Amino acid sequence: MILDSSTGALAQITGSPFAAGDDPQFVTVDPSGHFVYVANSADNTLSAYTLDSSSGALTALSASPFPTGSRPFSIAIAATIH
Repeated sequence: MILDSSTGALAQITGSPFAAGDDPQFVTVDPSGHFVYVANSADNTLSAYTLDSSSGALTALSASPFPTGSRPFSIAIAATIH
């Protein structure tokens, strides 16, 4: 769902629901707001998407989902220091 900031109404996002791996546990957006990541605990993968900031639509990155260690339950994103 996407929120209309002027009316407060929720609307369905085109393409939703978006495919993820088995048993998604945690979702996060990178600090730039360009990517979304989902930890899928039952199949030991991380789904990764680009985020269209105007529509809220997600597009899976090539080769997503990516293999992880056993049962991922959260995601931490480190900010780059320049």
